[in-house]
Amino acid sequence: MDIISLPIEYDHSKIDGRFRLIAIAAQRAKELALGAEHRVKTKSRKVTTISLEETIHNTVEFLTGEEAKKARDEAKKFDTENCLRRKRERSPAKILPNSRKT
Repeated sequence: MDIISLPIEYDHSKIDGRFRLIAIAAQRAKELALGAEHRVKTKSRKVTTISLEETIHNTVEFLTGEEAKKARDEAKKFDTENCLRRKRERSPAKILPNSRKT
């Protein structure tokens, strides 16, 4: 029987609800689909089932609350800085003509 069809038991002190459990598992499923290694021994082949198993067994690291907000803000800042740097690298600096003094 698949883990999806069973009632899921998880550590309520670490994961505060089913929505967070699914959000964490979905993000981990993306990583697995892109080629990440499994962190639990399993017979499952579906990335969604494997990611749920990993999340339930606390092998997936995640942030919540203020830590998550700080990490998100830092990621946005870092991404913005990289975008600006790449934009500067792509477009050569414009040379402005000297203004005449009269």
